[in-house]
Amino acid sequence: MKNLLKIFVLCLLSSSCSTSDEIKLPLASAEEMRENHKTISIKLINFKELKTKIKINLQLIEYISKENFKFGSKYSFIETIEGDSINIEIPTGKCVGTIELFSSKTIPFYKRYTGFNTIYFGINENRTKLDFHTDKCYPKAFYSYRMLNSLQNAIFCNDLKIDDKNYSFRFTAKDETNLNETRTIGLTYVGISTGLSEAFVYYPYAPFILISGFFGFTQNDIVINSEMLE
Repeated sequence: MKNLLKIFVLCLLSSSCSTSDEIKLPLASAEEMRENHKTISIKLINFKELKTKIKINLQLIEYISKENFKFGSKYSFIETIEGDSINIEIPTGKCVGTIELFSSKTIPFYKRYTGFNTIYFGINENRTKLDFHTDKCYPKAFYSYRMLNSLQNAIFCNDLKIDDKNYSFRFTAKDETNLNETRTIGLTYVGISTGLSEAFVYYPYAPFILISGFFGFTQNDIVINSEMLE
């Protein structure tokens, strides 16, 4: 369980840091979308009660041959979405990388809902380059210990070719939720074990109450699906 707490701290630190050599992607206005600007359009379905953040990391890739390639500029975008859609201006060329979506809702001292979905372009979940033999994306669901054993829904696609058209993606949050027993037990253990330490000898319930207030008592996974629209 100590390892679980360490992973949680590392996740918070990694999410707050970004490399300085990345170029920030701008939002695209309606006028820019009508002109000769390439854009990614993201549509959200059934996310009204959820706080949702979009994170994009793309890197240009140039193929020297079928086996050899070199990477170019990096591009990033991160923003909490207000509303049910967002349009982002993107560079032209072939890119590898990810579009990540994170949604959450917390009812203090009761429940917390979290959902993740990632679209991978030309790489796998370990950020290793993939050799795709088809243009079709394929789905995969797995539990990520990097995110405290959270349910991860994803689709894996070929390199993103941005020189010929705009792209549209749709994320859909399902009404069903699943109790995440591992995360619930883990955070409960952290609260109770911290309260039993000497630092909280006079207030043994304080850590558990604080954790339950901030994270909720039970941890629940939201099922989120994604798709690339033609």
